[in-house]
Amino acid sequence: MGSVGSISKNNGAMSERRRYTRYAGDGLMVWVDGRIYPAIDVSLGGVRLSGVQPVKRGAVVSLKLIPCHGEVMMLGLAAIAQGQVLAVGPSGTRLAFVSPRYSLAKTVVRHTRTQHLDGVFSQPVG
Repeated sequence: MGSVGSISKNNGAMSERRRYTRYAGDGLMVWVDGRIYPAIDVSLGGVRLSGVQPVKRGAVVSLKLIPCHGEVMMLGLAAIAQGQVLAVGPSGTRLAFVSPRYSLAKTVVRHTRTQHLDGVFSQPVG
């Protein structure tokens, strides 16, 4: 259910080739191997975490997406998933969800609805 997207030129115009729209990760934390990282962005296909995690490209890791409201982690609304590491670098760690469950999609959709922004998270592909 994950897809790595890119932006390409189409007759001088930029076109988005991502399968899923990305949204700001504000208010979403991700547990990976006993450590919690803030999400930079999230979509139904995957998540990008802040910083460089000690994982290698291609590795499949267990994740828990935890919504936060203010300073409170909403553990009862957390979703468990598997993520394959697509890239690790200065722009963060990108993971594609592997065999996502309904609870994961529900958590991501709920998160996108609570965003304070009126649209998608616009950012360059990294």
